[in-house]
Amino acid sequence: FANGGLGERGKGSSEQLTAWAIVAIAAAGENPNTWRRGPNSPVTFLSRSSSRWRTTTDYARTVLAAAAAGKNPRSFGGVDLIAKIQADVHADGSRGDRIGGAINSHTWGMIALRAAGEAVTNDQVRWLKGQQNADGGWGWAPSAASDTNDTAAVIEALVAAGESSNSSVIHSAVSYLRARQRSDGGFGYASGASDTASTSWVAQALVAAREGVTGRAWRKGRSNPINRLCAFQSLNGSMRYTASSEQNPLFMTVQAIPALALRAFPIPHSASMRSASRAGPAFSRLRPSPNSSLPEGSPVEIRFTIDDAQGTGVVGGNVQVRVDGASKTTRVSGVAVAADAGTLDEGKHSVTVQATDRAGNTSTMSGWHFAVGPGSEYVPTDPALDPEGGGTSSSTTSSPSLTATSTGEGGIATGTVPAPEVESQPSDQSKQGSIDKWSDAVDVEPGSAKARTPLLNQIGMWALIVLAFFVPTVGALALISWFSKRRARKKAAKKKRAEAEAGQTAAPVVTGTQIASPAGLSAAVGSSAQQPPTVLSQPGVPQPYAQQPPAPEAQQPPPPPAGQPPAQEAQQTPPAPAQPAAPRADGLTDDQEAAWNVWQSQQAEGPAQAPTWPPQQEQSVPSWPPQEPGAQQAPSWPPESPEPQSEQPSESPELPSDQPSESPEPPSDSEPPEGSR
Repeated sequence: FANGGLGERGKGSSEQLTAWAIVAIAAAGENPNTWRRGPNSPVTFLSRSSSRWRTTTDYARTVLAAAAAGKNPRSFGGVDLIAKIQADVHADGSRGDRIGGAINSHTWGMIALRAAGEAVTNDQVRWLKGQQNADGGWGWAPSAASDTNDTAAVIEALVAAGESSNSSVIHSAVSYLRARQRSDGGFGYASGASDTASTSWVAQALVAAREGVTGRAWRKGRSNPINRLCAFQSLNGSMRYTASSEQNPLFMTVQAIPALALRAFPIPHSASMRSASRAGPAFSRLRPSPNSSLPEGSPVEIRFTIDDAQGTGVVGGNVQVRVDGASKTTRVSGVAVAADAGTLDEGKHSVTVQATDRAGNTSTMSGWHFAVGPGSEYVPTDPALDPEGGGTSSSTTSSPSLTATSTGEGGIATGTVPAPEVESQPSDQSKQGSIDKWSDAVDVEPGSAKARTPLLNQIGMWALIVLAFFVPTVGALALISWFSKRRARKKAAKKKRAEAEAGQTAAPVVTGTQIASPAGLSAAVGSSAQQPPTVLSQPGVPQPYAQQPPAPEAQQPPPPPAGQPPAQEAQQTPPAPAQPAAPRADGLTDDQEAAWNVWQSQQAEGPAQAPTWPPQQEQSVPSWPPQEPGAQQAPSWPPESPEPQSEQPSESPELPSDQPSESPEPPSDSEPPEGSR
């Protein structure tokens, strides 16, 4: 606020919240004295309130704030705070010296004394140890049940007084806290849900006890106390009391900061503390560049970026742009802001920009000037702001005179925002390069471009590695498969050709039921004296042509008598080769079918001698000496045996059933009946 103090929204400045805020600012590494609203700061506001405090805890809290700000607690706001604390020490005999009327006041009294560099007596340490409950914790009073807040504060007080973190007292207290940790990683006051204040104080106590608050021992699932604190933060930077309650956001925030900074009480002042950081957005990449000139008659577009990476971010509706005092409609995309100024008249023009972040910090920039004149061409000093590019600049490249201020909710300056830096660049930048640089700042959330680029590079690198191994492997496998299939096709074709050739040379020739190879048939036709070919029988088919022993050689006729010329031998014409009959549907030729029919008829008439194979050609043996015409021909050799005649009497026709079976007697006379001659 304007008086330098801090307080909840709508309630004004608070001495208690201001004291805790000073400690939180120091824990974050900043000097509380540099947080100013004009001449006032949180430290000056707190010093003016010292005379109004009455309790030991008020004095102890103020000592912590004064020590964190580097002030003397013996004389802070004209009050000796250490004397006020020591005046409230009560002698309790054998149990030691008690500060204040409760465990809570005694604990914070010890922490304040140690923060101011004052000694703590052994009696004070023994008395606090003696108040430990059986479960290892402490309550706010000697008769109170244990709770996480007082137990955490006692751990910090004992460690600050010199107690070892390995002592049994500290171990028992840490065990109590571990038993009270919630499933979300946080802590509640007693038995309730996790809250920011309790989780913060326990986290500081674990830091003091060297427990490793972010370690595996304090992890619940994927969360630990610090993760749980981060989950309590709202978009405006404040901390909620619980996951569903936003009460007292300032008090919760100043309690969480020391824990998030992993700082335990007490937190002394350090000369290395930095000054207050800016409390509002900053502006950069201004277009048109300050003190530049634009050609007359061309539309003007105001562009800039908002740098609030350290803050809470800026909502689009909280950015205002004015050109020559007239408000312009803005377009906010990520960190890039654009506003159309339209066509401007010849002369000098000014731009004022104002932006407010989610926390309520407002930054205003003025003194941004550019000119519009005839014949001039605009070339910004930063080509990344000019997607059009080209031309020469008629302005100088010296840094412009800009005024940037940051104010809080009450309109009080909280710090100086650095003016935008304008760097001089060569005027012959390429158009494509300018477009690429400007596009990097448009439609990109803070830090997202830096976060995405390495990831994309890694994905591309791994994709190339995978392709480098995958493509050759797949190609080799495909080539091997092609050769295997080609070899299989060749092998199948070769086998098919071999079977076809075997079918042509070994196709069976059937004569009756005899199956012989063509080679044997050719040999039989060529010479009747050769052995018959091998006969293969079909299963279940009778074999009429059984193999016979070779026929005896024909006897040569006797030589002719002396004085007679030998008769000319009959010229024997070799039989013509048999022409194969046309194939039939049943696989037999006509000759084979005729032979089959003959064999069947012979079987019906009775057993007969099977012919020999190959069949013999009938040849007449010429007689010697030759016979005269008309003479009786000499018998052939060997002589043919007459065919036996059947002596079976013919059966009489069957008579009708009403006739007698005896044959009728012949007529008595000797004359044969008529017609018998």
